[in-house]
Amino acid sequence: MSTFASPQTDPQGNFTHIALLLDASSSMDHLEDAVVRVVDGLVEDWQHRSVALDDMTRLTVYQFSSDGYMPGGGYIECIHYDTDITRIKSLKGRYKPRGATALIDSTIFAQQELALTPTKYGSHSFLFYAISDGQNNRNAHRAGELRRLLGGLEPNWTVAALVPNIHGRVAAEGFGFPSGNIMVWDATSEAGIEEAGRKVAQATASYMQTRSSDASFRGTRSLFVGGQVDANAVKQNLVALPHVSYDLVTVTKSSLAFEKFTKPSKTYPQGRSKGWFVRIDDFMNKVAPPFEIGKGYYQLFSAGARTREKVQGNKQIAVMDKKTSQIYVGPQARGIVGLPDHDENVAPGSNPDYEIFVKSTSDNRHLPVGTKLLIMK
Repeated sequence: MSTFASPQTDPQGNFTHIALLLDASSSMDHLEDAVVRVVDGLVEDWQHRSVALDDMTRLTVYQFSSDGYMPGGGYIECIHYDTDITRIKSLKGRYKPRGATALIDSTIFAQQELALTPTKYGSHSFLFYAISDGQNNRNAHRAGELRRLLGGLEPNWTVAALVPNIHGRVAAEGFGFPSGNIMVWDATSEAGIEEAGRKVAQATASYMQTRSSDASFRGTRSLFVGGQVDANAVKQNLVALPHVSYDLVTVTKSSLAFEKFTKPSKTYPQGRSKGWFVRIDDFMNKVAPPFEIGKGYYQLFSAGARTREKVQGNKQIAVMDKKTSQIYVGPQARGIVGLPDHDENVAPGSNPDYEIFVKSTSDNRHLPVGTKLLIMK
């Protein structure tokens, strides 16, 4: 059983166990070279990040298909098991797609093996990615078994799924993957797997950075929040507000601004600058007086914003189309952007088409200079 020791007080430090469960069914054959290239790139990125964060990062890589994929009738192969990230070699020559997709069975198998990983000393966390280009079509286990297994994991486990379409998303949710940890990727092209690799790299970087600086952080159910927003879901389920009903303003540096610093450390006795900020009430009184609680919606993720942001479960969400500046609102907005209906610490996810805004219910929220503020009239 994990000790959940604090990295600040445990001399053994942080151990981050990353696992990749790669679909190796025959439908992935056209992406064989791209998968190798993307995984090798992820490994290189995690090697550098492990050293920079002084994190004992370890990697497990599985490839799975269906019965008969492996000699003797097996359907899953472990290419690397909990191996020091600096010792991982290229996947070239090892990844071989063929067969069908035993996603449920393979996820259960991998979870059961990874549960055997020793975690006695240090602060251990597990980040598990299941990557598939199609829905489960071979299984001995039922979806309910996987759902119970994932639902019973310790708080230091983060499980995520990459699926090809909305049907895959619905299936993954039924298997027990948190909605905020499910990402839809384009499984039809090499560009799609490369973009998925970038999203995985970004999510993992935020996860590891938060873990290195926040001893209370164990795992997340919102790994991909904001990283993708379905355009059809926005237009079919949310209300488009008239442009005259809101203003969108950029927070500028002025006499209202003040600089914030991290807590002092041995390396930085004065702390490091977190950037320039202004209070929401002061800023709104300047640009759109008078200030009223609830009129302002802050930009969730942007340059200069926090690495992670706690979003309360009762906060209203607004979604903006970046091309048209059209604002959409409605009770289903939280689900569409991947936010759960409870308080959650979320990490940034870049989206080329949509921006997410959260209703502020305080008078002293600190807005990073350079971010946008949505003001309802």
